[in-house]
Amino acid sequence: EPQVARGPAEVFYETAVGERQVHRLEDGSTITLNTASRIGVRYTDDVRLLNLEYGEVYVQVARDQMRPLNVIAGDHVIQAVGTAFNIEIKAGHEVELVVTDGAVRVGQKSKFTNTEQKPVKFVLSRSAQLVVAGHEQVMGSETQQARPITVEEVNARLSWQKGNLIFRGESLIEAVREVERYTGVEFIFLDEDITEIPVSGYFKAGDVDGLLAVLKENLGIDYQREGEHRVLLYGA
Repeated sequence: EPQVARGPAEVFYETAVGERQVHRLEDGSTITLNTASRIGVRYTDDVRLLNLEYGEVYVQVARDQMRPLNVIAGDHVIQAVGTAFNIEIKAGHEVELVVTDGAVRVGQKSKFTNTEQKPVKFVLSRSAQLVVAGHEQVMGSETQQARPITVEEVNARLSWQKGNLIFRGESLIEAVREVERYTGVEFIFLDEDITEIPVSGYFKAGDVDGLLAVLKENLGIDYQREGEHRVLLYGA
Protein backbone atom coordinates (compact mmCIF):
# COMPACT_ATOMS: atom_id res chain seq x y z
CA GLU A 1 0.00 0.00 0.00
CA PRO A 2 1.40 3.44 -0.87
CA GLN A 3 2.07 5.41 2.31
CA VAL A 4 1.26 9.08 2.66
CA ALA A 5 4.30 11.22 3.36
CA ARG A 6 4.36 13.05 6.68
CA GLY A 7 5.25 16.70 7.00
CA PRO A 8 5.28 19.11 4.08
CA ALA A 9 5.84 16.47 1.38
CA GLU A 10 2.82 15.94 -0.84
CA VAL A 11 2.08 12.62 -2.54
CA PHE A 12 0.26 12.71 -5.90
CA TYR A 13 -2.08 10.17 -7.42
CA GLU A 14 -3.06 10.52 -11.07
CA THR A 15 -5.23 8.59 -13.52
CA ALA A 16 -5.08 8.46 -17.31
CA VAL A 17 -8.17 8.72 -19.53
CA GLY A 18 -10.34 5.66 -18.88
CA GLU A 19 -8.38 4.65 -15.78
CA ARG A 20 -9.69 4.31 -12.22
CA GLN A 21 -7.66 3.95 -9.01
CA VAL A 22 -8.46 3.18 -5.36
CA HIS A 23 -5.99 4.18 -2.62
CA ARG A 24 -6.23 3.53 1.09
CA LEU A 25 -4.55 6.33 3.04
CA GLU A 26 -2.61 5.97 6.29
CA ASP A 27 -5.56 6.96 8.50
CA GLY A 28 -7.85 4.37 6.89
CA SER A 29 -9.60 6.85 4.59
CA THR A 30 -10.12 5.70 1.00
CA ILE A 31 -9.98 7.76 -2.19
CA THR A 32 -11.34 6.48 -5.51
CA LEU A 33 -10.05 8.51 -8.47
CA ASN A 34 -12.08 8.67 -11.67
CA THR A 35 -10.78 9.03 -15.23
CA ALA A 36 -8.25 11.80 -16.03
CA SER A 37 -7.89 13.04 -12.44
CA ARG A 38 -5.05 14.19 -10.18
CA ILE A 39 -5.01 14.67 -6.42
CA GLY A 40 -2.33 15.64 -3.91
CA VAL A 41 -2.37 14.14 -0.41
CA ARG A 42 -0.58 15.68 2.56
CA TYR A 43 -0.90 14.54 6.17
CA THR A 44 0.71 15.95 9.31
CA ASP A 45 0.00 15.26 12.98
CA ASP A 46 -2.83 17.79 12.95
CA VAL A 47 -3.85 18.23 9.31
CA ARG A 48 -5.34 15.91 6.69
CA LEU A 49 -5.30 17.72 3.36
CA LEU A 50 -6.28 16.58 -0.14
CA ASN A 51 -5.93 18.86 -3.15
CA LEU A 52 -8.01 17.83 -6.18
CA GLU A 53 -6.26 19.54 -9.09
CA TYR A 54 -8.63 18.25 -11.77
CA GLY A 55 -11.09 15.45 -12.39
CA GLU A 56 -13.24 13.57 -9.89
CA VAL A 57 -12.76 11.74 -6.61
CA TYR A 58 -14.91 9.80 -4.17
CA VAL A 59 -13.65 10.15 -0.60
CA GLN A 60 -14.56 7.84 2.29
CA VAL A 61 -13.27 9.61 5.36
CA ALA A 62 -12.01 7.72 8.42
CA ARG A 63 -13.38 9.43 11.52
CA ASP A 64 -10.90 11.64 13.38
CA GLN A 65 -12.53 14.37 15.45
CA MET A 66 -9.23 16.13 16.16
CA ARG A 67 -8.04 16.13 12.57
CA PRO A 68 -10.79 17.06 10.09
CA LEU A 69 -10.05 16.04 6.50
CA ASN A 70 -10.05 18.97 4.07
CA VAL A 71 -10.38 18.65 0.30
CA ILE A 72 -9.43 21.66 -1.78
CA ALA A 73 -11.17 21.83 -5.17
CA GLY A 74 -10.72 25.06 -7.09
CA ASP A 75 -11.37 27.88 -4.62
CA HIS A 76 -13.48 25.72 -2.32
CA VAL A 77 -12.70 23.76 0.82
CA ILE A 78 -14.82 20.73 1.69
CA GLN A 79 -14.27 19.68 5.30
CA ALA A 80 -15.31 16.38 6.85
CA VAL A 81 -14.78 14.53 10.10
CA GLY A 82 -16.06 11.07 9.10
CA THR A 83 -18.25 10.94 5.99
CA ALA A 84 -18.33 9.99 2.32
CA PHE A 85 -18.73 12.33 -0.64
CA ASN A 86 -17.99 12.77 -4.33
CA ILE A 87 -16.33 15.86 -5.85
CA GLU A 88 -15.98 16.67 -9.53
CA ILE A 89 -14.30 19.72 -11.03
CA LYS A 90 -16.41 20.41 -14.13
CA ALA A 91 -15.19 21.82 -17.46
CA GLY A 92 -16.23 25.38 -16.57
CA HIS A 93 -14.42 25.20 -13.20
CA GLU A 94 -17.66 24.59 -11.33
CA VAL A 95 -17.24 22.14 -8.46
CA GLU A 96 -19.98 19.56 -7.99
CA LEU A 97 -20.32 17.98 -4.55
CA VAL A 98 -22.54 14.99 -3.74
CA VAL A 99 -22.63 13.85 -0.11
CA THR A 100 -23.52 10.17 0.34
CA ASP A 101 -22.91 9.73 4.05
CA GLY A 102 -22.81 12.08 7.06
CA ALA A 103 -22.31 15.82 6.52
CA VAL A 104 -19.56 18.13 5.28
CA ARG A 105 -18.87 21.84 5.66
CA VAL A 106 -18.11 23.97 2.63
CA GLY A 107 -16.03 27.17 2.69
CA GLN A 108 -13.91 29.43 0.49
CA LYS A 109 -10.22 28.64 0.19
CA SER A 110 -9.34 32.27 -0.59
CA LYS A 111 -10.09 33.26 3.01
CA PHE A 112 -6.96 31.42 4.16
CA THR A 113 -3.38 32.53 3.62
CA ASN A 114 -0.43 30.21 4.04
CA THR A 115 2.93 31.96 4.33
CA GLU A 116 4.79 28.87 5.53
CA GLN A 117 5.34 25.75 3.49
CA LYS A 118 3.46 23.51 5.90
CA PRO A 119 -0.14 22.50 5.15
CA VAL A 120 -2.62 25.08 6.38
CA LYS A 121 -5.15 24.16 9.05
CA PHE A 122 -8.53 25.29 7.78
CA VAL A 123 -10.91 26.41 10.50
CA LEU A 124 -14.27 26.88 8.84
CA SER A 125 -16.65 29.21 10.64
CA ARG A 126 -19.91 27.99 12.11
CA SER A 127 -21.62 29.90 9.31
CA ALA A 128 -19.91 27.70 6.69
CA GLN A 129 -22.56 25.85 4.76
CA LEU A 130 -23.40 22.35 5.96
CA VAL A 131 -24.26 19.84 3.21
CA VAL A 132 -25.80 16.59 4.45
CA ALA A 133 -26.10 13.11 2.93
CA GLY A 134 -28.46 12.86 -0.03
CA HIS A 135 -27.71 16.41 -1.17
CA GLU A 136 -25.80 17.93 -4.06
CA GLN A 137 -24.19 21.33 -4.20
CA VAL A 138 -22.78 23.03 -7.29
CA MET A 139 -20.19 25.66 -6.43
CA GLY A 140 -19.05 28.20 -8.96
CA SER A 141 -19.20 31.93 -9.52
CA GLU A 142 -22.76 31.64 -8.23
CA THR A 143 -22.76 29.06 -5.46
CA GLN A 144 -26.18 27.48 -5.38
CA GLN A 145 -27.99 26.14 -2.36
CA ALA A 146 -27.61 22.42 -1.77
CA ARG A 147 -30.49 20.44 -3.23
CA PRO A 148 -31.78 17.02 -2.22
CA ILE A 149 -31.19 14.26 -4.76
CA THR A 150 -32.79 10.82 -4.96
CA VAL A 151 -31.05 7.52 -4.28
CA GLU A 152 -31.40 6.71 -8.01
CA GLU A 153 -29.66 9.97 -8.89
CA VAL A 154 -26.84 9.28 -6.43
CA ASN A 155 -26.40 5.77 -7.86
CA ALA A 156 -26.29 7.19 -11.39
CA ARG A 157 -23.67 9.77 -10.35
CA LEU A 158 -21.47 7.16 -8.69
CA SER A 159 -21.92 4.42 -11.31
CA TRP A 160 -18.46 5.33 -12.67
CA GLN A 161 -16.96 3.50 -9.69
CA LYS A 162 -18.09 0.24 -11.29
CA GLY A 163 -17.05 1.36 -14.77
CA ASN A 164 -20.59 2.26 -15.85
CA LEU A 165 -22.41 5.36 -17.02
CA ILE A 166 -26.11 5.78 -16.30
CA PHE A 167 -28.03 8.48 -18.12
CA ARG A 168 -31.45 9.54 -16.86
CA GLY A 169 -32.75 11.90 -19.51
CA GLU A 170 -29.63 14.06 -19.95
CA SER A 171 -29.34 15.85 -23.28
CA LEU A 172 -27.34 14.07 -25.98
CA ILE A 173 -24.63 16.73 -25.81
CA GLU A 174 -24.24 16.19 -22.04
CA ALA A 175 -24.13 12.41 -22.54
CA VAL A 176 -21.42 12.48 -25.22
CA ARG A 177 -19.34 15.00 -23.26
CA GLU A 178 -19.42 12.50 -20.40
CA VAL A 179 -18.36 9.65 -22.74
CA GLU A 180 -15.50 11.86 -24.00
CA ARG A 181 -14.07 11.99 -20.46
CA TYR A 182 -13.60 8.21 -20.43
CA THR A 183 -12.45 7.60 -23.99
CA GLY A 184 -10.64 10.63 -25.40
CA VAL A 185 -12.98 10.37 -28.43
CA GLU A 186 -14.32 13.73 -29.67
CA PHE A 187 -17.93 13.91 -30.83
CA ILE A 188 -18.79 16.56 -33.43
CA PHE A 189 -22.42 17.56 -34.01
CA LEU A 190 -23.22 18.26 -37.65
CA ASP A 191 -26.88 18.92 -36.73
CA GLU A 192 -27.44 21.44 -33.95
CA ASP A 193 -31.02 20.25 -33.44
CA ILE A 194 -30.05 16.77 -32.18
CA THR A 195 -27.94 18.09 -29.26
CA GLU A 196 -30.92 18.35 -26.89
CA ILE A 197 -32.42 14.90 -27.54
CA PRO A 198 -32.77 13.20 -24.10
CA VAL A 199 -30.72 10.06 -23.50
CA SER A 200 -31.55 7.35 -20.98
CA GLY A 201 -29.74 4.08 -20.46
CA TYR A 202 -26.89 2.15 -19.00
CA PHE A 203 -23.52 2.01 -20.76
CA LYS A 204 -20.02 0.74 -20.11
CA ALA A 205 -17.90 3.86 -19.60
CA GLY A 206 -15.47 3.20 -22.47
CA ASP A 207 -17.89 1.58 -24.92
CA VAL A 208 -18.21 4.04 -27.80
CA ASP A 209 -19.52 1.37 -30.20
CA GLY A 210 -22.29 0.43 -27.78
CA LEU A 211 -23.34 4.06 -27.42
CA LEU A 212 -23.34 4.65 -31.19
CA ALA A 213 -25.44 1.51 -31.76
CA VAL A 214 -28.04 2.71 -29.24
CA LEU A 215 -28.10 6.21 -30.74
CA LYS A 216 -28.70 4.77 -34.19
CA GLU A 217 -31.28 2.14 -33.23
CA ASN A 218 -33.22 4.02 -30.57
CA LEU A 219 -32.81 7.69 -31.43
CA GLY A 220 -32.34 7.66 -35.20
CA ILE A 221 -28.96 9.37 -35.01
CA ASP A 222 -26.39 8.48 -37.65
CA TYR A 223 -22.65 8.74 -37.29
CA GLN A 224 -19.45 8.66 -39.23
CA ARG A 225 -16.09 7.78 -37.72
CA GLU A 226 -13.09 9.89 -38.66
CA GLY A 227 -10.11 7.91 -37.43
CA GLU A 228 -9.92 6.54 -33.91
CA HIS A 229 -10.67 9.71 -31.99
CA ARG A 230 -13.38 11.57 -33.88
CA VAL A 231 -17.05 10.78 -34.48
CA LEU A 232 -19.45 12.94 -36.51
CA LEU A 233 -23.09 12.83 -35.39
CA TYR A 234 -26.09 13.85 -37.49
CA GLY A 235 -29.82 13.16 -37.83
CA ALA A 236 -30.56 10.07 -39.93
